[in-house]
Amino acid sequence: MTCEEAQKLTTLHCTELEQEHWGALQAHLAACPACESMAHDFAAVDAWVLAAAGDIPDTTETVRRFRKQTASRSWMWAKASAFVAAAAAIVLLVVIPPAKMYGDAAEDHRDEVIKLQPRRWRISTNEMDALGVQMGLAPGQAAALAVPGYRLQRAKICRIHGQRMLHLVFGDANRAYSLFVRAHTGPADGVHVVEKEDEAVASLATNRLIALLVTETKAKDCEDLAKSTVLKL
Repeated sequence: MTCEEAQKLTTLHCTELEQEHWGALQAHLAACPACESMAHDFAAVDAWVLAAAGDIPDTTETVRRFRKQTASRSWMWAKASAFVAAAAAIVLLVVIPPAKMYGDAAEDHRDEVIKLQPRRWRISTNEMDALGVQMGLAPGQAAALAVPGYRLQRAKICRIHGQRMLHLVFGDANRAYSLFVRAHTGPADGVHVVEKEDEAVASLATNRLIALLVTETKAKDCEDLAKSTVLKL
């Protein structure tokens, strides 16, 4: 992979790359300090936007168009354009009630885990771990988030009301629960649980990661799972 190809992929967004592209990009970044520095800057901008924004509407398309227009320019301009795109996203922010985030997580769990609507899941250990690293988890942490008696079954990147999150599905012999997680640089915020139709949703946050946990159980069971999980975040 050339520097120009790597810079375009980084500008368009590393976390949305196909697995084969991600591997090639990672290999290039490991051997090229200049491109690795640019990728680090983009990751820092994304973390800053998410930390500053909280619950936001989906401004993805606006930022994507901006990045696409700048991807063919020099990498120095592309680096600068990331900060402009981030500022544009902040200007467009409209506060969304937290209930919307809970509702979207419950709906995703219902459609993708209970109803088993077809999605492109990653099921191999290496692929699931790679997705976790892309989304700010430490190597091996995705599987380690399982509470006792459960194991990580599948993973994919999704959007919960405009915020890019990693959807992890953990299961035992009888049931499964979802964990939606992303990097977080704000303060820890404990565990909060709400009930959405037939699902219970818990939010949990440390100073590194924020997550939504969804089950088809009562709120107390969901809270217990969340409290076990937050210790591993």
